[in-house]
Amino acid sequence: MTWRPEVFLQEPRKFPQKFFPPAQVQYVLKGCGSPVAVLFGRSEAGDAAAGNPEAHWKALGHDLFREPLVAPLQVHDVAVVPGRRIWALPQRPRADGVELDGEGIWGSLRFADCWPVVLAGPSPQPWVMVLHAGYRGAVACVLERNLRRILERWGPQSLNGLCVWIGPGIGPCCYTRASEDPLVQRGRALFPEAFAPATAGLVTVDIGHMLRRQCRAMGVPREAVCSAPWCTSCVEGLFYSYRRGDREARNFLVTAGPQKELFGDNLCRKRSKSRSEDGA
Repeated sequence: MTWRPEVFLQEPRKFPQKFFPPAQVQYVLKGCGSPVAVLFGRSEAGDAAAGNPEAHWKALGHDLFREPLVAPLQVHDVAVVPGRRIWALPQRPRADGVELDGEGIWGSLRFADCWPVVLAGPSPQPWVMVLHAGYRGAVACVLERNLRRILERWGPQSLNGLCVWIGPGIGPCCYTRASEDPLVQRGRALFPEAFAPATAGLVTVDIGHMLRRQCRAMGVPREAVCSAPWCTSCVEGLFYSYRRGDREARNFLVTAGPQKELFGDNLCRKRSKSRSEDGA
């Protein structure tokens, strides 16, 4: 069985209905045929929650006590909080990522043009990490730095079977910044191909390119990376977009980590097969 990342837009029938109302599932990230994470886009529940993760979680039919959710206060930086009950709602630690390596805890992040990133792997034990990557985070190398941290902790084996999902977020078709902005100058020094001249004094910015470059810098195979083809600002009716006027409501990314009936079983099978091949 090949372990590779895939994305599906509006395929609720392929998601376990016991976890979420099928009609509200819009964007499913899958690996080895099983769901890894779900992105909830524009919906009545999202409108009502107005960016509040606790309200959105409850609107999806979940109880914070029985199904604790880690939902950090995102600050456009690189810190990641572990998926532990101590950090679950109502706590809001300042971070731009959640790392999950056990059952019983859910992780979530919120987006409105910034880019979601999901990393998952079976080695040395099943794990999932979700990241929030806006322009500042991309320039700060949020993906590269956190993947490097995984490698430093678990060694090169953590790249075995690694999958990365990037997006959807705002594309270069809709995202410009002032060319003289110091942050733009810093970004151009690191990722020159991600910038192109627009109108006078402006450049277009390709955040997705920055994130894919960070994957390549860490040795992630091209076939292990799946980039969503949608721009959140262009695709009307599906996603919240800050630049299109959504000031409070957010796209809601949720993962259960390596839990049974999501993708934990397939991850564990992949891990067992790898260990058998290695003679472990």
